[in-house]
Amino acid sequence: DIMYGPDTPIGRKLRTPGAVRDHYVKTLLLPLPTKAITRFNFNMMFLRELGPDSLPREWYNMPAHRHYQAWIVTSDHDSRLWPNLYPVYAKVASENWTEVRNFSSFGVKYGCANDPPTEPYHKPWDWGV
Repeated sequence: DIMYGPDTPIGRKLRTPGAVRDHYVKTLLLPLPTKAITRFNFNMMFLRELGPDSLPREWYNMPAHRHYQAWIVTSDHDSRLWPNLYPVYAKVASENWTEVRNFSSFGVKYGCANDPPTEPYHKPWDWGV
């Protein structure tokens, strides 16, 4: 409406009598209040481990294997704050992930579809450290 005016096919539908009762109106994209740009991605990820008739990944609620009670203030624009993350990275790297992935708590089974790797993976080099 803002760019092309009210005399567009969608603009006319929105202004017809009774349009408020039409539920499709709630799904139409509305103009943003700023010059922001939005995009929608139609690429869906299906997990082979959930079977041939699985739904897209976003339909499943899969708990993380481990949650760290930490809130680290950082910014991609201020590299002085990046070292705040190093203790968390060290904690993640020191975990025995085979044990973590096979652990069950609160009635939730955190086991994966595939067995966890038994040999640690070591990168030949690392960008950040």
